[in-house]
Amino acid sequence: MKSLLRIATLFLGLAVVLCSGGVQADDQSLGLLEMRSQSPLQQLRCGPLHHAPWILPSGTRTLSVHHTWKNLWLYEPGVYVIDAEVHEIVARYRQGLGSGFEVMAELPVRYVSGGFLDGMIEGFHKRLNIDNAGRDGFPRDQFAFHIHYGPGEDDWTHADTEQTGWNLGNANLSVSFNFGSVADIRPPLIMTLEMKLPTGTRTDYFGGQSVDVALSASSGFATGPLHWYLSSALAYYGDEEMIWVRLRQWHFSGQVGLEFKPRQSSHAWTAQLLTESGVAHNLHQFSEATWELLFGYKRRLADHTSLEIGVLENIFAFDNSPDIGFHSALTFEL
Repeated sequence: MKSLLRIATLFLGLAVVLCSGGVQADDQSLGLLEMRSQSPLQQLRCGPLHHAPWILPSGTRTLSVHHTWKNLWLYEPGVYVIDAEVHEIVARYRQGLGSGFEVMAELPVRYVSGGFLDGMIEGFHKRLNIDNAGRDGFPRDQFAFHIHYGPGEDDWTHADTEQTGWNLGNANLSVSFNFGSVADIRPPLIMTLEMKLPTGTRTDYFGGQSVDVALSASSGFATGPLHWYLSSALAYYGDEEMIWVRLRQWHFSGQVGLEFKPRQSSHAWTAQLLTESGVAHNLHQFSEATWELLFGYKRRLADHTSLEIGVLENIFAFDNSPDIGFHSALTFEL
């Protein structure tokens, strides 16, 4: 696996070098990295995707391929143990329809395993004198899912290899509208209505699936090379229960971000913070808000191609979102 990662990194570097020629630098912002919440239970429900404060021009079509690799260690003694690594690949298609409208469709697939980052993370924590939160008391690089809810004799739900391997995620459809197309609104205001379709593959542990909806509003403004972004969303989920845990059906999501893009440059650096309300009614930190901090880099490789990479960290609440995640994506204008 390590050899494959080195090869993939080499090819990515070559792609950057080969595609960097002929780039038309301009003052247009590149936008934030588009990622949903990576909290494990929330991701099964598909958190809202926050839209950039602009709409694709009429007839413009884009296809993007996103890859996120995250390590999960969620541990509360006597309550739950979740230890896994997840690779998620998302294909996302967008098209501008004119009159201020845009549509989007996406489909994710995931690969779940024990991974191999546990030792690296433990060593990093020890060097910085950070507590490993019980990591070093369990086997490294092995998938584990134990939660103190369920009908078993010991009142625990246990999952094993049936939860690992490839699985299909939930498809998402959305339509976005730019209110600036009918009124002179400054800063811009983008409204997005999003729908999650129950296409994902789940086992009996995760119960039935519903058609969920979300409504979000996005805006932003620029001050010189700095571009500021603000977005909020309200979602309603049909699922009332998962793994015998009562879930909240109303859900809030908010995102703030800052992009630094020098004038006449094809490069941009971003920092963004995503927070979402707790998923469960009464399950320790899964009932508390998640806070996910993402540092990213974007580059326009060619006139119709762009690259993004990022590193994700959890802050404030550490037991309900990934310890660390790595994100990359390529977007093509068709």
